Amino acid sequence: MINTLIELQHLAALRPAATAPAVDIAAWYRAKGDVHEHLAAEAQDAATAARNQELASRAREHAAVLLLS
Repeated sequence: MINTLIELQHLAALRPAATAPAVDIAAWYRAKGDVHEHLAAEAQDAATAARNQELASRAREHAAVLLLS
């Protein structure tokens, strides 16, 4: 759990500006997906795990769309 908290803090601190290059923003969304994967793995119940899996998928999909534009 401590590692996930560190990841969340790191993610919040390094969020790119809206004017950052798409590749940087996409990398941030991929990292966000990784954090949600870790949260899903650490979840105490199936509903929380499923929600974090969904958020991970959405973050990765968003990263892919950013790279296509």
